[in-house]
Amino acid sequence: MKKQRQNRIICIPFKQDTYDTLVGDACQFRSHLDSLIESLPELFPPDIADGYWLKDIRPSAKLGIFIRRIQVNDTTYTVRPSFVMPYLTGTVDVVEKALFLRKFAVPFWGLAYVFGRNPMYWYRIEQSLSRHNLVGTTVRYADDLPKHLVAICSIPAIFMVVLRQLKTQYEHGH
Repeated sequence: MKKQRQNRIICIPFKQDTYDTLVGDACQFRSHLDSLIESLPELFPPDIADGYWLKDIRPSAKLGIFIRRIQVNDTTYTVRPSFVMPYLTGTVDVVEKALFLRKFAVPFWGLAYVFGRNPMYWYRIEQSLSRHNLVGTTVRYADDLPKHLVAICSIPAIFMVVLRQLKTQYEHGH
């Protein structure tokens, strides 16, 4: 049986203009990352408390932005800004408009006509939403979760335990 590979992508909150300014300057980027580690430690691997170093910076051929990687102990993590979709498939501001139109059954060829790309690109973007790891999503405060949250059978057991605890709290008026 194969050991499941650990998620090695850290998605951090960034506005695009701020990211474009900071990503090229290692000192500024590290300073911003340090402040995020202090204020949002749940976004980072626990070992980051032992220290890290900026490994490299790479241009994304898909989006034309630079992506930094950090080294924590012997593990390398990609630092992805939050305005970029997983797998660097597009930016959130463009994709969210197209996905909004899908809510009204706009066909993929229609999205391709309006937003560019091809129909298969938009199909794959929509399909990719179902494969993203919901269990890996960081929830800072359980009280902020919607009260009507419903579990799907395919969600792993650890998430089901959390949902049962939340349901019990909700039913008892806490």
